[in-house]
Amino acid sequence: MEDGGIAEDDGFSAHDLFNHRANGPTSYEYDDVVFLPPPLSSSAAAVVSLATAVSRNVPISLPFVVVGRSTELIRSLKSLRRPENPARRMVAAAIGTEEEAAENRLEELVEAGADVVILDGGDTRRQIEMINYVKRKYPDLDVVAGGDVVTANQARILIAAGADGLRVGARRCQASAVYKVAAVAAQSGIPVMADGVDISKPGHVAKALLLGASSVLIKSRATGGADHEADYQVLENQEELMLGAMEVVKRSLRWLGASSLQSAHQRLHSQDLRLELVTLDTQRKEELMRLKASAF
Repeated sequence: MEDGGIAEDDGFSAHDLFNHRANGPTSYEYDDVVFLPPPLSSSAAAVVSLATAVSRNVPISLPFVVVGRSTELIRSLKSLRRPENPARRMVAAAIGTEEEAAENRLEELVEAGADVVILDGGDTRRQIEMINYVKRKYPDLDVVAGGDVVTANQARILIAAGADGLRVGARRCQASAVYKVAAVAAQSGIPVMADGVDISKPGHVAKALLLGASSVLIKSRATGGADHEADYQVLENQEELMLGAMEVVKRSLRWLGASSLQSAHQRLHSQDLRLELVTLDTQRKEELMRLKASAF
């Protein structure tokens, strides 16, 4: 300050919060952090776009990805057209990394019409081997590496191996994992998908996207097997979360003065957006207030 006083800064930039906390942890969950109100000079965006990409060559109109496990489900989704949205539906499909089973399933998924495959499981070495195999056999098919991508170094290695997208895993506090991986991926123009295991409410979806994710994988802990009827039930439950999250994400972008996810990410990495930590005691008080409110 010109008068010799100490300049006070509100909150932290994401870079400082997740990298240089001298007196505390640097790994946080979604509920541990909040975005602070923007400066008064920021004006709410009149029109907000949620268009994004799930991988390098697969654009999507909304930042939500639902993974189907069965070829029946994939064929049904590909043929589905809604009157209000006649555009072709983009479908992602999960695939393991066990060699013979994965190769057989890959062929079935491509025949069924999958637009992008998401590698599920396996260490970084197996992920790289599968990326190489998919790219040799289907050069135009996008591959999202993931399952356990939670560090900047993993992100760099998989991007160098040819991954078209990265899925952040659940082996690290999610807010930290999403930011760290997305910050590296942004340098190469690679979209990042936030895993949905720890996403239980619309606010988590909004924070994942504002922290750098291009999309969020909406799934259920109960998903399993190859029964397409079970998959449809999961999709029905996921629809409610997606609809609620869509409104929260739009409101959050308007509140921050961002017209799109891309502009929000630019402000995040330029350190324009400010964040603050929420203590466990504060989280408990907020939860108690919600419980009291629901009792009336």
